[in-house]
Amino acid sequence: MDVMSTMKRGSEERFFLASDEIRWEPSASGPGEVRHLYLDPDDHMDSRLVRFPAGGGTGGEPGLLGRHVFVIDGDFEADGEQLRPGDCHRAAGGSVNGRTQRGCVLFSIYPAWPSAGYGEAPDVGTLSDPLTVRRSDRQREGVLMVDADERYEVRLVRMDAGKRDTLPGPYGTEELFVLRGDCLCQGRRLGPGHYYRRREADSPQALSTDGGCEVLCVLHRD
Repeated sequence: MDVMSTMKRGSEERFFLASDEIRWEPSASGPGEVRHLYLDPDDHMDSRLVRFPAGGGTGGEPGLLGRHVFVIDGDFEADGEQLRPGDCHRAAGGSVNGRTQRGCVLFSIYPAWPSAGYGEAPDVGTLSDPLTVRRSDRQREGVLMVDADERYEVRLVRMDAGKRDTLPGPYGTEELFVLRGDCLCQGRRLGPGHYYRRREADSPQALSTDGGCEVLCVLHRD
């Protein structure tokens, strides 16, 4: 899949993209860079990739990471926890704060509206104990992040070679980001770094793989 494409079927809008077609944008503060995948018009959550160079980090500044991060590549330390690829972390507050030794790429969902409470003084409702879910701790498929207030959840789907799976529905919007392997979705074969989005997702989403895969799924409620 070399170019982005959009198609519609009924009320559904479907969008395919290789994420390296999106340019990295410099952070407004600090050394980080951002690739914006999708800003949901209903819940105003911005799904994004964030990249830090070796020795870089948030420096305590809000504006890059949301409350949860998933490590795609490299290393990242948050709340005293050393994270590796496949680890997921929830902050003890409004947004994740941390740094990297060798450089990293993270997936995060950032609230793109002022009332979300992810600024320098987060709302009391966003405060909680930090939580880290290690790659080695997870089952074959599972929910990584749930935010009831913002109406979304993030799942990790793992499939062995030749297997099929189905995402539950309906959802307002589904987003898929392929981490590893190959994934067949809506007749398109996706590989690492490929991204798929479906709005008005009123039917279950069927997925399959030839060689096995690992897919990050963001599911936005209506």
